[in-house]
Amino acid sequence: MNHLRGERWQAVSAGTHPTGYVHPLAIEALKEVGIDASGAHSKSADEFRNVAFNVVVTVCDSAAEECPLWLGQGKRTHIGFPDPARGTLEDFRSVRDGMKQQVIEFLDSFERTDTDKKCLSSLMSIFYSLFSQRAKGGKSMDIQILGPSCANCLKLEVLVMETLTEHDIRDAHIEKITTMREMERLMAGEPPGLVINGQLVWSGGKELPTPAQIAEWIREATATPA
Repeated sequence: MNHLRGERWQAVSAGTHPTGYVHPLAIEALKEVGIDASGAHSKSADEFRNVAFNVVVTVCDSAAEECPLWLGQGKRTHIGFPDPARGTLEDFRSVRDGMKQQVIEFLDSFERTDTDKKCLSSLMSIFYSLFSQRAKGGKSMDIQILGPSCANCLKLEVLVMETLTEHDIRDAHIEKITTMREMERLMAGEPPGLVINGQLVWSGGKELPTPAQIAEWIREATATPA
């Protein structure tokens, strides 16, 4: 990855059960494509337990079951390959070429998606600014959207903004909550979540609420003193 995408990504590798050495056939297979791995050493995944990665890709057949908890921040994906450790040089070549194709394709796709998210986040910031200005001088409701920049978190933001705009609601103060401590204080489930006037009205389902549901929750909040 560093050889092919080093200008945009910095990759490290580690194993759930490191052997203490890098397999000579792995070094040879990489050397064939112009990569000098002679100075590489075997590393444990525990060394990176507290590192905030953007992406974590597990690649061994067993890794999906053996390392589900240490990952921390970052998007996790599993792209499995057979372990060539007991195989031939041809087995290492096959894994090398498979990783080159599939992992690179994933990283390129991730970059495109990440760019789309950043554009959408910028647009949401403009909406937040506009609604905050409208709410000055007295607000009738507080709306909190809980969650980091996950796909459904951004979709929920869009749904809320669309609902407020469609119903010409000008007196809502909107806040995005992304810290784990604040999210745990406001909801027990998984993000994203939606809080109106201090009441959690929705969280964590696979299906996002419809604009009609959000509008109904807003009407109820307007009718009930905060």
